[in-house]
Amino acid sequence: ANRLSRAAAQAQGRFEAREVIRLFGLRAVATLDDWLGVQEVFFGLLAPGVLHHDVERVDERTCRIRIDRCRVYERAADAGLADHYACGVAARLAGWLQGLDLGYALGPCNEGCPLARGKPCVYTLMLRFQEAATAPPAA
Repeated sequence: ANRLSRAAAQAQGRFEAREVIRLFGLRAVATLDDWLGVQEVFFGLLAPGVLHHDVERVDERTCRIRIDRCRVYERAADAGLADHYACGVAARLAGWLQGLDLGYALGPCNEGCPLARGKPCVYTLMLRFQEAATAPPAA
């Protein structure tokens, strides 16, 4: 079920990214700053209130996303499924990147949820602007 859920979230993200860009006439993502702006539009429009997160810029192509509160995890925990929950948020993020045809590396993408294990939820995203989106699917 987790594997299918992540695949669906990734496919949904690809579709969402293409449609939001088309509908709002947003420009192509060519820099990390472009991506960070588009990412906030996506979170605000497509996943309002789902995450409380901070983004730290590491360099001109890399950022670190720290999720302090995740309502998806909270719902899984409320249902007693936190120990079995595998993050679909990273899969949706990967779908957004793929929908924009951005090359990227996103990690770590684990099978489980770090918040469920009492660990910080932190992803590092490195964009590869000259490459097509050929990264492996997010976990």
